[in-house]
Amino acid sequence: MALQIVKPSIAELRELIGATKHDDRPRHSFSLYPAGFTTGSFIEITGSQRTEFTALFLREHPKLKIAWVEDSITINPYALKQKGVCLDNILFVEGKKDTVWCLSQVLSSGCFQAVITENSRFNEKDLRRFQLLSEKAQNHFFLLSASPSASWVPHLQLKVSKTAGEWDVQALRKRGAL
Repeated sequence: MALQIVKPSIAELRELIGATKHDDRPRHSFSLYPAGFTTGSFIEITGSQRTEFTALFLREHPKLKIAWVEDSITINPYALKQKGVCLDNILFVEGKKDTVWCLSQVLSSGCFQAVITENSRFNEKDLRRFQLLSEKAQNHFFLLSASPSASWVPHLQLKVSKTAGEWDVQALRKRGAL
């Protein structure tokens, strides 16, 4: 009796690693990104309009519970209000000396459906921790960066810009079924 080796097809291999696997996790739609954002995903948003882009997402989802965590708060809540964002469900957290710890606690709590932070020179280990905590809590983790990182961690990497009132949203990288 001979042993027969079966070689899987490329499609079967992609299915195994989740590249084309159907994702039945809930999504939050967004007019500027029609594919929407899957819960439990790590999304890096880069470009000059990253904060405004995020504010528009929050405006479209006023009932989401949000934690906005930064080393020192640079976002102006009144500017968000002027963009039509409901501030009732947003907690602003100033991490000061230990933003990584603050983000870990906020993500672990499971109290928030989205966590937003500016890139504070996080290392790869911290980003991986945020990714795992976000997947476990099934929330969105938005990392706002001036330029795209070379990190492998984000599920989705978007570059956003706005010229003459028109949005340009480019998906630089998608991982998995996003």
